[in-house]
Amino acid sequence: MIALFVAGSAHAADHGGFDFMEPAAVQPTNPSKSAAPTYPAVPAAALPHSVAILPFENATSDPGIAEEVRRAFYNQFSSKTYSDIELSAVDDGVMAQDRISTLPRNSAAYLQPLCQTLGCDGVITGRVLDFRKMYAGVYSELAVTAEIKLINPQTGAEILTRREDITFREGGLSLSPIGLAMTAMSAALNLRDIQRVRLVSELGYTFAKSIPEPVGGVGRGGPRIQGILSNAAESPFGLGKVINIAMQGDSQGAAVFDIGHYRRALPMQEKSPGVYVGEYRVQDGDAIRQAPLIVTLRGRNGLVSNGYDTHPVNLDSQPPPPPERLGSQSRPGQIRLNWEALKQVSDLAGYQVLRSKQPLSGFAPIGVVQTPEFIDQEADQEAGKEAYRYYRIVALDHAGNASEPGPIARGRVMPSGEQMLSGRIEADRELLGHLRVSGEVQVPAGVTLQLAPGARLSFEPAASLLVQGGLTADSRDEPVQFVASGSEAWGGIRVEGGNIGLRGFNLSGASTGIHLNQAQGVLEGGQIRKCGTGLLISGTGSASVHDLRISENRIGARLERSNA
Repeated sequence: MIALFVAGSAHAADHGGFDFMEPAAVQPTNPSKSAAPTYPAVPAAALPHSVAILPFENATSDPGIAEEVRRAFYNQFSSKTYSDIELSAVDDGVMAQDRISTLPRNSAAYLQPLCQTLGCDGVITGRVLDFRKMYAGVYSELAVTAEIKLINPQTGAEILTRREDITFREGGLSLSPIGLAMTAMSAALNLRDIQRVRLVSELGYTFAKSIPEPVGGVGRGGPRIQGILSNAAESPFGLGKVINIAMQGDSQGAAVFDIGHYRRALPMQEKSPGVYVGEYRVQDGDAIRQAPLIVTLRGRNGLVSNGYDTHPVNLDSQPPPPPERLGSQSRPGQIRLNWEALKQVSDLAGYQVLRSKQPLSGFAPIGVVQTPEFIDQEADQEAGKEAYRYYRIVALDHAGNASEPGPIARGRVMPSGEQMLSGRIEADRELLGHLRVSGEVQVPAGVTLQLAPGARLSFEPAASLLVQGGLTADSRDEPVQFVASGSEAWGGIRVEGGNIGLRGFNLSGASTGIHLNQAQGVLEGGQIRKCGTGLLISGTGSASVHDLRISENRIGARLERSNA
């Protein structure tokens, strides 16, 4: 086990918008480190010349660690004098072989046809045995244990085996060349999990260093790539998001990077000697999963080297559909919103609620929720102004894409607490919230009383509502309530020659619930319960009554000389 720490300090330098950490001169101070393991010598004649690194097995609960370790090892192994096979070519060959073979990957019967296809005379298998993260107050530990085997594909015999344990405690860094390379780039991309990248890169470096060089090996002779960092761990990337990548290698070269086979030869610039950076902004239509980030560095001699970032990347530029069927319910001190849940969006991250004081513009976010409902309690802050609020909902996915805003719903800021209502209403008025009605409230001819959705009118004994002008409420989603304030009956609603338009209401506890005399208009979508007479219609008015539930009344409905 190796405990790795860094001593000294580092300073930051700005390079074209990125802050790179340039390591200060570090004097080793005998860092805590166990003795390096010793391995038996391997006869040079037994070493292959062309090696394929197969996918690593994963014995941990972390789903991505095995491939990260494999890529980190490949990046370091490619600098040795072996001729290595590109990982993408190895993966294609393994996939094709798996279709026709169920044999173990370390068996000669499996490896012989695979190496014949790939053109290799050796393979390396790997297995990540342990990966652990521990945080306890000021103490932290990050560790990984893995083993690799170099196998002769003709016989299935193991040529060499290596097992390594790397541990970082309290954020310590390695003083090895790969550790310093990581330090030089770590601030460039503001990575959230840089210690994990350093850990697996150190493991790859340690593995590669322990493997002897083959006799007569010439390798590629290309420029050296010391390390690669990116923000790919922040995947998925949505429309407009930027993938940043940095590489440290030989200076005065030309570097590009690929996003799998999807985007090729994206430019990188050498911002400081040997440090190359590049970026890609996600465009409309981009969609790919688990694509490797591959850096290619061309040296001054024309030869090239490739390196893989340890994390694959996901691009998703397609936003989810907008939520539909937004409804609002006004309550004292709050406005409740609900909408239809999106069920066919696999990467749905949540819903953003927008609010405005205007019906068509000025919408601003006020919250994000995971379920299709929201309670706006801030609306009560301006309840005294009797203002409307307008709402829209935006769906969000894990890539950061946002849908178009859904339909607009309107909610009324209802005052908290009960208000008193009595006497004659002299001008058009809208009522909202909870109201206590005393005596006879009169709505004279030429005046209209409008009831907001969710309004609740509690009538004292014998109190009533006389309408000679207009009474309207369109609140089918949030019915208006007409109820008794106690156990005694109230006088009911009497429309004398006026106009009524109630759509969505509940009425109970009156001597005569609604009496339409010579009245015009419509009653629709309501309930009339527990009254002496539920509905009385008289005279030659032309009221229209339908879709009512009239129950538990002494007399349900009565028509007297009516044209209704």
